[in-house]
Amino acid sequence: MDGNTVFIIGAGASKEVKLPLGSDLKSTISKKLAFEVEFGNRVSGDHEIFNALKLHCVSSGEDLNDYLKEGCHMYGALPLAISIDNFIDNHRGRKETELLGKLGIVQSILEAERNSWLHFDQTNFNKDINYNILDETWYLSFFHMLTENCELGQLADRFSQITLIIFNYDRCIEHFLLRALRRYYGATEEQAKELLTEKMKILHPYGKVGRLLSMNNSENIEFGAKVNHEQLLELSRRIKTFTESMDKNSQYIETLRGRMRHAEKLVFLGFGFHELNMQLLSQPRGQSIETLSDFNFPYCYASCCGIKESGQRIIKDRIMELYDPDRVVDFNDEEKAEKINMREATCQEFFSHYLLSLGFSSPITH
Repeated sequence: MDGNTVFIIGAGASKEVKLPLGSDLKSTISKKLAFEVEFGNRVSGDHEIFNALKLHCVSSGEDLNDYLKEGCHMYGALPLAISIDNFIDNHRGRKETELLGKLGIVQSILEAERNSWLHFDQTNFNKDINYNILDETWYLSFFHMLTENCELGQLADRFSQITLIIFNYDRCIEHFLLRALRRYYGATEEQAKELLTEKMKILHPYGKVGRLLSMNNSENIEFGAKVNHEQLLELSRRIKTFTESMDKNSQYIETLRGRMRHAEKLVFLGFGFHELNMQLLSQPRGQSIETLSDFNFPYCYASCCGIKESGQRIIKDRIMELYDPDRVVDFNDEEKAEKINMREATCQEFFSHYLLSLGFSSPITH
């Protein structure tokens, strides 16, 4: 891998370790919000979410019934939504919808982490991830790419060339790399965390369900943790809607877009190319990247599982538009189109096919 490489990670990448796609996530959240109350007692809906709502209403002075009614509305309406993110955005400004959606996201993702192939009993020092089962995923290929012909002390240079822009709320990649570095190299937890926080740039535009890599272990939320209603309410505040990400995190988004501007390779892995996410990645209108004399359109690679050739042509145009939202240039530019490589494949199949193109071109010498 020469120069800076940016990986755009979507739900399809986590699906390979048994995390839900957007359609499955909204279904799970929908069921958790189907509240029924009899004589003041909950008889259906998620217990911790219900108690988190009560705690919120006590502190804010709001009416719990407003949230319970909205929960029932979301239960019936979510099947019609593209995703939970789209539903929240379509109802932007409704505080009940936002809080219920965020509570549902945190509870559902932590539960999914707990049921994933990456989870193990971390209270048992003899336990670890079952790496053998990961042969069916892209995770091992990614780790092989990072570590081939490289000693522990040489990883910092490689990791500093990589940015992960993760649109998922889970911490699967961070959790896997943290454990794999310790298992493979015998690295300490502090060494592994430093590589993942100080060298590799990992960005979650919509937030995540808790910290995993903080050097202060007391701040971390264990992968797949079971949390009480107080923790759940606190963690929900770390989830961001699309509008919040764009309006309240301008510096964060500029960092993200800056990484993309300077990428030599751009890799879309398990990414759905949905409009909201593409808007977030796109360079601002009126500031076309084509006006920068030192800009070179990056080599792009995209996994397109289930997307046929006609859909791939549309995606190719959308990728080019990320760097030229004002359509200053001719979108039939063959030179740019030839730099976009797409394959209808799972993430594992995609990585196997493009491993040499994505890997580091030569071994590190002493």
